[in-house]
Amino acid sequence: MTIKIDRFFYPVRLALDIVLPPRCLRCGAVTGTAHGVCASCFGTIRFLEAATQCSRCAMPFESPGQGGEHSCEPDHDRILDRVRAATLYDDGTRSMILAFKHADRTDMARGLAVWLARVSADMLNEADVVIPVPLHRWRLLWRRYNQSALLARALVSFQARSLYCPVLLQRVRATRTQGHFDRIQRHNNVAGAFHVALRYRARLAGRRILLVDDVMTTGATLRACASALRDAGAGPVDAVVLARAMGP
Repeated sequence: MTIKIDRFFYPVRLALDIVLPPRCLRCGAVTGTAHGVCASCFGTIRFLEAATQCSRCAMPFESPGQGGEHSCEPDHDRILDRVRAATLYDDGTRSMILAFKHADRTDMARGLAVWLARVSADMLNEADVVIPVPLHRWRLLWRRYNQSALLARALVSFQARSLYCPVLLQRVRATRTQGHFDRIQRHNNVAGAFHVALRYRARLAGRRILLVDDVMTTGATLRACASALRDAGAGPVDAVVLARAMGP
């Protein structure tokens, strides 16, 4: 006799929901479903669609028809083939993302990855390898987890084809926090900071890559990652981020 796992564990999940009811990822209010936000917080979050953002830098357009495969600047470099952002980084998402990033809220990864999967479904289906933007080993030791790696691992669970490979790309140089840097300073800060070890390069040859990160401002970090991957022989490199900031 075959026992369906979902039916077997349903009483356990029901009991847990009674003792520890699902709560909003943003404000902590009790919600009806796990890994989501309440109706009040949902209204404060500006979700982005592929058709409403630049395909090269994920900057939102005023007119939906401008998005999709269109670019906001004709001279955008092609080191990244496509870039998508799930939300706008503003008052609606800032506190939630900072809690996920700095306050040990690793439980948020599954719910936030749902937003990534929604905006990047086509890129995820086409990707051979999903890679998070890595932290330097000293920052990882201090922070104890890489929020981008948690997002990438959760994202891959929505699609069985892609491989989650967090070790292929390494941050070999410690970089300064970029919060107060302008565009040029950000580029210089991360230039040459990423590397693919020789023992991993055969796994990348010609493969389509999907990079995952939490917040994108100028895209300097993502481009530095993509440059290292392409130098190692990777094929096209796409990127998806949880939120798009409007400027440094």
